[in-house]
Amino acid sequence: MIERVSRLNGDVIFRKWSLLWLAVWLAGVLGVAAQQLVLLGTWPGHPQGNLYNVVIQDQKAFMAAGSGGLLIVSLTNPAAPVVLGYYQTRGSAVGVVLRGQYAFVADSDTGVHAINVSNPSAPVESGVYYSGGIPSGLAVAGNYIYVADQVLGLEILDATVPESLVKVGGYNTGGDSYSVTVSGHYAYLANGFSGLLVVDVQDPANCALVGSYDTSGVALDIVLDGTRAYVADAFSGLQILDISVPTNITFIGNYNTPGIAYGLAVSLPYVAVADGSAGIQLIDASNPAQPQLVTNIPTYSARKVKWMGADLVVADYVEGVKVLRESGVPPQWAVAGRYYTGGHVSASAISGNIAYVANQEGGLCMVDVRWPANPTLIGRLESLRRVYDIAPAGSYACLAAGTNGLVVVDVRNPAQPVVVGGYSGGLDARAVAVSGNLALLACTYDGLKIVDFSNPTNCVLVGGFDTLGYASDVVVAGARAYVADGEAGVQIIDFSQPSNCVLLGGYNTLGLAQSVAVSGSYVYVADGPYGLSIVDATDPAACVLAGLYPFNGFSAGVSVIGSRVYLSVGDSGVLVLDASDPAQCSLLGQIQTDGWARHLAFSGNNAYVSLDNYGLAIYQTDTAPVLSLQSLVRVPGGGIQFNLSSVPGAVLEMQVSSNFTNWTPVQTLVAPNGTATFVAPPGGSAPRLFYRAKLVR
Repeated sequence: MIERVSRLNGDVIFRKWSLLWLAVWLAGVLGVAAQQLVLLGTWPGHPQGNLYNVVIQDQKAFMAAGSGGLLIVSLTNPAAPVVLGYYQTRGSAVGVVLRGQYAFVADSDTGVHAINVSNPSAPVESGVYYSGGIPSGLAVAGNYIYVADQVLGLEILDATVPESLVKVGGYNTGGDSYSVTVSGHYAYLANGFSGLLVVDVQDPANCALVGSYDTSGVALDIVLDGTRAYVADAFSGLQILDISVPTNITFIGNYNTPGIAYGLAVSLPYVAVADGSAGIQLIDASNPAQPQLVTNIPTYSARKVKWMGADLVVADYVEGVKVLRESGVPPQWAVAGRYYTGGHVSASAISGNIAYVANQEGGLCMVDVRWPANPTLIGRLESLRRVYDIAPAGSYACLAAGTNGLVVVDVRNPAQPVVVGGYSGGLDARAVAVSGNLALLACTYDGLKIVDFSNPTNCVLVGGFDTLGYASDVVVAGARAYVADGEAGVQIIDFSQPSNCVLLGGYNTLGLAQSVAVSGSYVYVADGPYGLSIVDATDPAACVLAGLYPFNGFSAGVSVIGSRVYLSVGDSGVLVLDASDPAQCSLLGQIQTDGWARHLAFSGNNAYVSLDNYGLAIYQTDTAPVLSLQSLVRVPGGGIQFNLSSVPGAVLEMQVSSNFTNWTPVQTLVAPNGTATFVAPPGGSAPRLFYRAKLVR
């Protein structure tokens, strides 16, 4: 067929056609490789972490997001924040300052990073400095970066060449330096139990302590305004000091906030104090000797706060970045927009096109996975903080919500999930499985608990079984519950009469049973440091070890599809094993995930992997490529028609190249029924051209 076309259309079309055929052949190879998991998409698309600090510039929030590194979010429309880019600093990012086109990030584990953010969508690290201490806060003045280090005190770095950060001086404060700001040739440090310290930094190589003031609390942050220093003093709230004579600092006034004052922002006459779980305290400091509370603005765990015009931008440790705006009559402060930066995804469940994502700090997240390449958050249950596991049940979802026990959520409107009931009873629920109207909970040291949720508004505990170990997972097969019970291995329990559960048997595995899956008479156990254990439970009273697959890591989750076992092995990703002969399991493949692989859920041909602070990753597991070329047809006039196949409703982009390196979009196609066509024009005397199709969504 290729030769026939080449004779009709000449050498240009021959080359075009043959290279297209090569692309089709490669797509087929990729389809086969999907047996070992091919990444389709991720949510939220960046590593997550608790938010420590934020800097605002040009309506962009540059955030130090703990394990999430540097995260850049546009706040142009606060009601719909947009992630522009991120950079993973490989530790815990706790501080950030800007200088020119660079963001300098203090990572308490890996040092001070110089990151080029001239293109916010693709930040690039230029240099890093690590002294072995615990950098916490940063300030910039001229060519210098001033580092408040909880071990080494003050360090001064020359950032003239960001690619080569060099220490040029500093002052050992004895530790506990949390924040620093610079005015003139003085550096002012919030130095924990030592209060405020003033260091002369005119000669960085010969810094000298010239003044101090021992505040009544623990100095965590400092802001200067004229001759006054405003100190966030932990349990002692706001302290206002006179620094007109740096060598003789004096007390002016204070306001003892109800929480823990972590940070503050000053826009006189107002001082906004980030007061931990007590929210934001907005204080009138027009009379600094007697500051007065204006209002309290609730937020979950405020760490830092900045002014953005008349708005307040809050770095909330748990709830991410929030924009607070005053409006209405009488005026009240309300959330104008937010972006969650944190969370540790522990599990997911799939129902139709919706992934229910269990977030250990961000509650229940409803993610539309209709387009795996572009998963989209459509709803979030904000009233819950810790969700460990999810089991869909028709119009409801049953959540294992830690110390909140069982929580039942109405999910008929995924954009607005609503808690309708539950049962706590002092339980610590870590996993849940559903059988009819019964929710079976793995409750750590309380073993298995069974709750009837037939009336979600009045859930009732109807039975259970106190296992010997630490119950962390449960699956149901018929009237049997299989419990991953930590050091006690796997326990098999008959719950046909929930009020009188009976232990049928079990098997004490070598490790710490973390997760369990059942297929036929076999029980597959993710056994912590001992890899995979396969137990023959044909006779539950006399279980036999049928096979092992040891692994030098930590096995956290297990799923079984046919003879294939998918083992979540923490920072080693996911192992794909052939268990057709349990006594001789073999490795088929391994996918190295970005985050700590905890749990797998399957729906159709896709695997949904929970990756701790990296969120949710969607992988393809079948052999059929998502996008394929079905045929090529010559059309009148010398062109070539591509007949493409994809998922129904897919949006495709055709691209052209003359060198197989630089690709230019030429047409967008829609495949409403899973098929689309594209006609390439005749080549004529042009150089040979290459075409490819790309799945957009």
